[in-house]
Amino acid sequence: MSSQTTAFPWNRLPRELRLMIMEELSDLVPSAGRNPLSCWASVSIEWYLYFTPLIWHTITLQVSAANSDIDEFNQLAVFHRKKLVVNISLHMSLQEYTCQECGQVESAETIEANNLTFSNGLKSLFCALSSWTRDPSTPGVALELSASSPSDSKHLKLDLVEHKRELANQSPGHLISNAKKRLLGQLLDFEFKMTDLPKVTVIEKFSVKQRLLRNLSASSLNIIICNLPRLHRVNYEPWLGTDKKGQQRREIANTNLLRWAECRSTLRSITIWEAQSQKLHKNKCYSKPYDNELTSAAVEASFHLKALAISHATDAMDFFLRFDEASKAIQGIGTQSRLSLRHLALTCRLQMPPESSTEVNYLLFVASKAAMQLPHLEIMEVWSPGVGEGFFFRYEVKKRQAKLIVGATWRISRMRNSAVFKAWQRVAGRHADDDLMYAFESINAGELKQPWSICRHLRLRKSLRE
Repeated sequence: MSSQTTAFPWNRLPRELRLMIMEELSDLVPSAGRNPLSCWASVSIEWYLYFTPLIWHTITLQVSAANSDIDEFNQLAVFHRKKLVVNISLHMSLQEYTCQECGQVESAETIEANNLTFSNGLKSLFCALSSWTRDPSTPGVALELSASSPSDSKHLKLDLVEHKRELANQSPGHLISNAKKRLLGQLLDFEFKMTDLPKVTVIEKFSVKQRLLRNLSASSLNIIICNLPRLHRVNYEPWLGTDKKGQQRREIANTNLLRWAECRSTLRSITIWEAQSQKLHKNKCYSKPYDNELTSAAVEASFHLKALAISHATDAMDFFLRFDEASKAIQGIGTQSRLSLRHLALTCRLQMPPESSTEVNYLLFVASKAAMQLPHLEIMEVWSPGVGEGFFFRYEVKKRQAKLIVGATWRISRMRNSAVFKAWQRVAGRHADDDLMYAFESINAGELKQPWSICRHLRLRKSLRE
């Protein structure tokens, strides 16, 4: 009897079983080393039709001073393949630096070289995409930008104090503050005018995640957004600056981004997550003074958007107080009825646990005044970052039922009989048919290992950052 096995013809398998096999293969892709999708797509017509959409679903492009993937992408992205693209991720590799150089701020030559790589990469991609078209009724493309030096990953893992000791003899002028500046880098700027970048009509989402250690300047953000006329959503995760001057430039960029909500009618959602690190920012973490211009821009943006989430960049208390002032100002000009905000998520700075209930009650009260002015509000969430201590509240309207949930690592009692609860009952009267429901959620302090750990209790947690 032969020990050889005869291959069973693929086409004789039931269609349902063939589909299950291909689905199992596609699930293996993240752990399969080099992406095998292109090889699988060449097996047969059936495999080609199944795996080609997966190949083109997410395109990752790399750009450096010496190399670029964009020309090859432009040659391959023809005809029907363009319609298969859902996400494009563009990473720009910036100038490398040594351990001796990390204690020095970037030179003018390095800044210019990085800006040139950034400018050429964006311009090449926008030129490639400028001829793409999609029916307005079909989903557009999501664009994600990232930029970093290959040296950043080495220095991000270092203990900066220990690093300084190691370099003391080699680099007497080595400064930790300069090492932080080098790591976060200068804000990336374009090396050309706004008119030099072509418009791209297929991008409807623009994202800059916190792995982009080098933030974008205000002018760069303006140029990019100006040339994305179909833009619906922006997700921006800038890093907190390490000095006053650097942070001021970042605040201006955040403020300008929010002001686009009024200028660009297609914009529906803006998310800003200000990334922070105890290693880089020490006692500045989650305690920086807030910028009045940014807060005013955030309030103004809420009048034009359907969803707004701002974490760490502004304080909920400041936002609600400014919202109250601004909403009173617009009552007389008839625009208040057009407010369409549905989702709002903010952070607050609370003393945790508080010495009394006054601070929490006042926060809830000013939040209720803002909620009263938002006729289409579905979810409002405010949370306070902390390790071992945490607080959040959620007001949610679902199927004409309103619910207020307060969560904390300490006990909050007597809420139902308070003036604050009555204020929220009046809010619920505007949004719901039944009485306001209330619940307190006790949070285990031990589960709050990171300042943002409490976010797992939020309904809008997936909207805070990506």
